[in-house]
Amino acid sequence: MVIPIGSMEIEIKFETADTGLPTAVPQALVSLGAEVSSPEHQAIVDRYLDTDDWWFYRAGAALRVRVQNGQPILTLKTLTPPKEGVASRMELEECGSSPPPESTVALPDGPLAEWMNEQCGGRPFRLLFQLRNDRTEYEVTLTDGGRV
Repeated sequence: MVIPIGSMEIEIKFETADTGLPTAVPQALVSLGAEVSSPEHQAIVDRYLDTDDWWFYRAGAALRVRVQNGQPILTLKTLTPPKEGVASRMELEECGSSPPPESTVALPDGPLAEWMNEQCGGRPFRLLFQLRNDRTEYEVTLTDGGRV
């Protein structure tokens, strides 16, 4: 099996107790000339898994099964701490065809799941924790055509 090629995720999060900030940021970007899409609200369920002996954690990675808009997304990402508020991590990601039932610790079917099972020697997975999140996302196109 071929080892999958990942991408680099660079993430900046704005955390605030100010409830007006989530709308102020897109407005500020528009005032600077950026194009900002309409907000997209999403309900997300994240399930973090590992083996009983913490194989992925010891390898410096986190294994997540996300269900977003009914679509399962299997993600393996490095556990690199943020520096000055910016997180930069290597990430392998694959969309599955149907989400595994919430009562299981199964991975969605696909080559990435097969590769992960191969790497950890077929050890069974266990649920570490589950998060439910409501998120608002915007697509932003900068004046130079770059997208964020």
